[in-house]
Amino acid sequence: MTVAQSGVDFRTRLQGWLPKLVLSPSVAMVFVFVYGFILFTVYVSFTDSRILPFVGKSGEPAFDLIGISNYQKLFKLSHWEIAVTNMGIFAGLYIIICTVIGLFLAILLDQKIRGEGVLRPLYLYPMALSFIVTGTAWKWFLDPGIGVESIIHTWGWESFSFDWIKNRDFAIYTIVMAAVWQTSGFVMAMFLAGLRGIDNEILKAAQIDGASNWNLYRRIIIPQLRPAFLSAFVILAHLAIKTFDLVIAMTSGGPGRATELPATFMYSYTFGIGVESIIHTWGWESFSFDWIKNRDFAIYTIVMAAVWQTSGFVMAMFLAGLRGIDNEILKAAQIDGASNWNLYRRIIIPQLRPAFLSAFVILAHLAIKTFDLVIAMTSGGPGRATELPATFMYSYTFGRNQMGIGSSSAVIMLMTIAAIMVPYLYSELRERK
Repeated sequence: MTVAQSGVDFRTRLQGWLPKLVLSPSVAMVFVFVYGFILFTVYVSFTDSRILPFVGKSGEPAFDLIGISNYQKLFKLSHWEIAVTNMGIFAGLYIIICTVIGLFLAILLDQKIRGEGVLRPLYLYPMALSFIVTGTAWKWFLDPGIGVESIIHTWGWESFSFDWIKNRDFAIYTIVMAAVWQTSGFVMAMFLAGLRGIDNEILKAAQIDGASNWNLYRRIIIPQLRPAFLSAFVILAHLAIKTFDLVIAMTSGGPGRATELPATFMYSYTFGIGVESIIHTWGWESFSFDWIKNRDFAIYTIVMAAVWQTSGFVMAMFLAGLRGIDNEILKAAQIDGASNWNLYRRIIIPQLRPAFLSAFVILAHLAIKTFDLVIAMTSGGPGRATELPATFMYSYTFGRNQMGIGSSSAVIMLMTIAAIMVPYLYSELRERK
């Protein structure tokens, strides 16, 4: 074997290992920061730890193992009892109503009605929104001062009352309403996929035998949707148990603790400190990291959170682009003696132009409409240091009741997004032609 052949074999092996090397940091981070922290959380639940860090200044553990004492204390807390009771009400109604509405809508669309192509995206659209956006919109809609109650009062029905969101006995049902609105379309899509997968020959044979529509659904169609029912139950139960942002956006667990759920309970009992406080307990008293409360630096904390959330998605786009590059071109360049630097600079990076363009369009679109991240982190503060066009539009429209100014800002945002999206879509259509 010649030196050149040996070099080619090495490059081929390296090319085969490159995807694994690229993905290995992400896989390692998932194991550490997801599964590792799950196990660590289980371990900490058996200790008397009250605050981070878990190691003292001299390296000794800052807590002792105490067995199941924390679990005994937990079930004696009235706040936990309230959270579990609310979870039973919320999860039960959420799962049942979403399943019923989703199945009904799926059956309706399965009748090959006109406008299915329009109705299906309309039903699915709420699922594209974040729970923070949904919660904020429903909070405004249900607020007695500016929402549906106020609107109906202006129509002349002065005795009308709908203050559920501020009523301890009914507030939890407003969370159910918002959650059902957001998720029913997704459940509909699951059932519709199940309905479209049923063999039409079986249905035709049953109809020929004289089966009514009621018996057709009761004895044939519904039983064959068992996997869809099971999937819907698992997904909805998972969403119900981890519901947090919807509650925070709508009621923050109130009034009182009327809408407290296990996730909000866990957060309120666990997190009350940040990285600065943690490092102070390690002995570095002069350390300061108050960016989120500093007018000059608060906007950069929004950037940090957004980058953390979106970088993996952008990685997936570029990885798909890299996988689409013809390996024969790369091998030919390597045989001609191209270095890795020139390989990426002259061949790989130029061929990733569509991925760069797509990433820019998507990220610009996300940046312009950023709302829920700001609301969750700073609510536009301190002062207005993290105010963005989306939060400005919301505050002027729903907070100050200046619909004209709010609508103007919304139109400008729409035009900005269109200025980015339309040329991109036009160029894509031209390339396809």
